[in-house]
Amino acid sequence: MKPGGERVRAFLAVGLGDELRAALVLAVAELSRAEWARPVRWVKGDSIHLTLRFLGSVSPELLAELGSRVGEVVPRHVAHRARVTGVAAFPSARRPKVIAADVEPHERLAALAADLEQAAVASGLEPESRRFRPHLTLGRLRGRPDASIRIASTAALPDLEVDAVTLYRSHLDREGARYAALSRWPLASPR
Repeated sequence: MKPGGERVRAFLAVGLGDELRAALVLAVAELSRAEWARPVRWVKGDSIHLTLRFLGSVSPELLAELGSRVGEVVPRHVAHRARVTGVAAFPSARRPKVIAADVEPHERLAALAADLEQAAVASGLEPESRRFRPHLTLGRLRGRPDASIRIASTAALPDLEVDAVTLYRSHLDREGARYAALSRWPLASPR
């Protein structure tokens, strides 16, 4: 990117493998038929990811600095599988804003997110105010649902392969967000 160029809306995330993505697309299709699902804007399958750090609208210079810091941090973490445990409404079924799939183990992902947070702050970003909670956003509610949200257990979901961190650019338009990968840093191979 050229110095002084336009600002970039970006985030750091773990992308999904084809098997998990396909399973989540099927889960969304099933969930979207529920009576309570009318006010939900569902995420397109190719846009589902696990956000590690939202960056907001940043300069190309900040992204370059952050990229070098991320390149130092990510290889300190070992690639692993994280279990996708099920789908729920957040922050609660009573006051839902998001429909998402929970991801575990929290410890490894939280450690990776914490190191990325330090890199982001050292690069000049404000500290994140919310506690990190690993999840895969499937839909966002527009208003309150007419019926209470009851999510029947979905079929077992494949694991998330946490093997790289990707820097994504977010393009917002009428159809929702579209993401383009800008950089990718692999985690260390398990020994």
